[in-house]
Amino acid sequence: MRAFLVSVDYTDLLALTLPYNRHHFHEVFVVTSTADAPNVRPVADACRAEVIATDLFYANGADFNKWAGLEFALDHAGRKGWICLMDADVAWPKGARVAPYLRPGYILSPLRRVCDPAPPAVPPEAEWSRHPIHP
Repeated sequence: MRAFLVSVDYTDLLALTLPYNRHHFHEVFVVTSTADAPNVRPVADACRAEVIATDLFYANGADFNKWAGLEFALDHAGRKGWICLMDADVAWPKGARVAPYLRPGYILSPLRRVCDPAPPAVPPEAEWSRHPIHP
């Protein structure tokens, strides 16, 4: 599975979640702005992830158009195989098994818990149930 992670001005969270999540994916692309690329690149390089930088997030006066950046990244890297689109502030359980649930034509969105404010590290998974479920 290939992952496309959007990280614009979230390098602090990307530095926590990318190393935590990397083992789930055979390819990872971090999609960011050209201004944030110098911050993102060291984190991505350490995790064998490719950085795709674009200013389309802000094109045509947009405050932030995440999908414009993602479409650019998908055009750049290709739309082949199973693709996971996610933000930089998401951590998957280490033992998560997605493959049994993959079916063509379906979109998966797992139950999410919110850890707010962001901790200095990904909390131990045994503590995740203490956090509220995302509405």
